[in-house]
Amino acid sequence: MIEAGEEFGPSTPYGTALLKVAQTEQKIGQTEKEFVAQSASHTLLPIRRFLEGDMRTIQKERKVLQSKRLDLDACKSRLKKAKTMETQTAGNSRTTGGFTVEQAEADLRVAQAEFDKQAEITKLLLEGIQTAHNGQLKCLRDFVEAQMSFFAQAHQHMADLQRELSGTLSLGNAQILVTNTFGKSLGSMPGAGKSMDPDDLSTKQARVLMDYDAVLPSEITVKENDILIVYRLPGMDPEFVMAEKGGSRGKVPISYLEIL
Repeated sequence: MIEAGEEFGPSTPYGTALLKVAQTEQKIGQTEKEFVAQSASHTLLPIRRFLEGDMRTIQKERKVLQSKRLDLDACKSRLKKAKTMETQTAGNSRTTGGFTVEQAEADLRVAQAEFDKQAEITKLLLEGIQTAHNGQLKCLRDFVEAQMSFFAQAHQHMADLQRELSGTLSLGNAQILVTNTFGKSLGSMPGAGKSMDPDDLSTKQARVLMDYDAVLPSEITVKENDILIVYRLPGMDPEFVMAEKGGSRGKVPISYLEIL
């Protein structure tokens, strides 16, 4: 677009429009890069560190705990078996199946101690998950706010471009009225040629030619065919008028209105 705009020349309406659109797209692209970079550093990186660090450690320790649990169950089974064999061979040697009841009891105490220790380690790690989740929740909120900011800036850039492309463009000796609605020309609408003198501060009635969504807090949203009370304020941007509708008041672009 920049190359084409420069080729047509900034002195032509088409060349000017191409350059304005290209510049706005560059602004949006830069804003998107900043949003992606911020999301990567403030949202993705902390979550990735948790998954590759704390979460991996927790999974590892849980596997160890499961192994300790199996060892403990095995020791309990051996002790039970040893006691059963001892009862069946009462009066004989306490050696049963290659191990004694005393040995089985000792193994059980060791296994129980190791299991309890591992259970405590795993418990402490799991208790830290809530803190990690709170941190990740903040990351998600930051991501949402960053995305909202990105969309707001992109919308603002496009609204500014929309206004710059609206109005009257000079093409040779002709005057062409263009609007920010594709395929819809104000020049073809009844009464579209009427306008307000920038120095005229009187109150008038106007009909809305097409929907307009407020971009700034000082503006007002209006719908097609709404009837408004409009007027100018001293020093006001000539492309806007103050409009009142149903107790609400705000600025509306004059190009959206037909003065009655």
